[in-house]
Amino acid sequence: MIHTVFLFAEGIDERKWEKVRQTLAGTVFLDSSAMGRPSRELTAAEFIAYMQSASGAFQTTCHHVGNFRRQQVGVQGEVVFDLMALHYQPGFAGGECWCLFRKMKALMHLDKNGQWEMTGIQTQVEQATGNLQLMEQGLKSPHEHLPPVPGRNTDLVDHFFTALMQSGVRSGDVGVRSGDVGVRSGDAGIQSDDAGVQSGDEGFGALWAEDATWAMPFSSRTLSGKAEILAHYRHIAAMPPLSYFWTFRNTQNLDITLVAYEMERPGSGRRTFVSAAIFYFKDRLLWRVEDYAEPMAGKGR
Repeated sequence: MIHTVFLFAEGIDERKWEKVRQTLAGTVFLDSSAMGRPSRELTAAEFIAYMQSASGAFQTTCHHVGNFRRQQVGVQGEVVFDLMALHYQPGFAGGECWCLFRKMKALMHLDKNGQWEMTGIQTQVEQATGNLQLMEQGLKSPHEHLPPVPGRNTDLVDHFFTALMQSGVRSGDVGVRSGDVGVRSGDAGIQSDDAGVQSGDEGFGALWAEDATWAMPFSSRTLSGKAEILAHYRHIAAMPPLSYFWTFRNTQNLDITLVAYEMERPGSGRRTFVSAAIFYFKDRLLWRVEDYAEPMAGKGR
């Protein structure tokens, strides 16, 4: 069941609609009643057509799923999960990003080939921030969809999270030595057992521009300048250690990368929260991070 949800999210971001189709039953019931919107039943073909149209409003999307809780009775099952969806399209008034957090439930059926397929999708909670009109703006202004270009800073994304995972943000701004990290990649990531950030000039502090900014749109919090940002991350590093799992999607801009990540406290067996971020680079340095941390994180869910 969880694998089916992962394939569904990946297929949307990759715009590989046959992959999405493989996760769906012949008909899918979309239940948005909790959001005050009408529910409806669509054929798989109708659902795919709807998703194709919606995706066409954006240059790049990054969907991340986590916090799975599943139940199974015979050939029927359900999985509850969190979804963070980051939508990126430059050039519109009001901002170039729309971020959507949802708590969702997928109803599943085991087909004759032993594969789980979704028969229903229910939205239970929804919160959004950023340019809430971005989809409408994108749909009204048709544009050619071009594939993302290989990012030139994706190694720095890996270094960013590896340093956090190894408590690499210390008073001397010294990064960590080699880690033991498996990285879930997006367009051009890595699979590595030694993806640590080396000390010295390659430390966590060296990833940031002096005039960098860090913003958390869901909480309207902003940090300005490298010193203030590093103080924030030192506070995180002082907490019990966390594991990070991340993926990324490149855009058509070499210096803009969409990132989705999860945090897990080792030994807890449960992800803490799912989040997404936009990393903006200038001259191979982070000069802005928009961190769309899950709005319900830390609220005892």
